[in-house]
Amino acid sequence: MENSRTTIKITRELLALLPPHFASALALKEEDELELSEATPGVWVVMRKDAQQAIECLMQQKNCAEERHENASEKELALLKKLESIKFDQRIPNLVNKGLTVAERKTLEGLIKKRLVTVYREKKYAKTGVYNIPRQVYAELRKKQACKEIETPSNPDELLKFLEENGYMTVNEEEKMKTIAFKLEEQKKAGEIIGTRGFDRTFYIMKKKTYDALLEKARKAIEKGGTPSQVAETLKITETLARTMLEIMKEEGEAIEKQKNMFYTA
Repeated sequence: MENSRTTIKITRELLALLPPHFASALALKEEDELELSEATPGVWVVMRKDAQQAIECLMQQKNCAEERHENASEKELALLKKLESIKFDQRIPNLVNKGLTVAERKTLEGLIKKRLVTVYREKKYAKTGVYNIPRQVYAELRKKQACKEIETPSNPDELLKFLEENGYMTVNEEEKMKTIAFKLEEQKKAGEIIGTRGFDRTFYIMKKKTYDALLEKARKAIEKGGTPSQVAETLKITETLARTMLEIMKEEGEAIEKQKNMFYTA
């Protein structure tokens, strides 16, 4: 097999020979195509030929024809997260659909059409069916969730705890910042804390070790220009952390903001 990869088209005869749970899990039907790739000698990976493209379009929001509109992708991600939050044995289509809005049901139809959600109809679910999120989609979804925004607390002590746990924080109130600054004075003198105040009047604070760990990657991300959201996607961090990083890089002479929200290396 050239390049250790081959494509197989599903025929009626082949479909009849495949284990029912295998065909159901991949939502296979006649004329579908499977791609076989050799991962290591003697170990082969089998997946739908169209699955990887669909996953990348949804999870990484590439400019594919079906995923070009960012809001549509966000709706699909939101619905996938909603399905994931429901226990597997309670994802019976009739029950789940009753709890969805008309818009969500339409979004779900699109996910099923793209094979990003399948209906498993084996064993005890043979009659009712159950919504299933394929393993590849589930893995990508978990990665996406890992980079979602973290709710920032409002209490000064909670904010300090947030800083210790996440390496950064943002503060919008000047009086609150005075309280926090007093408690961080020793760390600031030791060079462990850096920060700045942006044009939006927000205070951006980071642990120096967090800043140093991200600096080189952030520099590369804005070599040709980048917004906080683009940097967040490239570095797989939250957009708030990306903005905090860029604001402090600007303060440190590492970046310049040539136009609003567009940063370049200095």
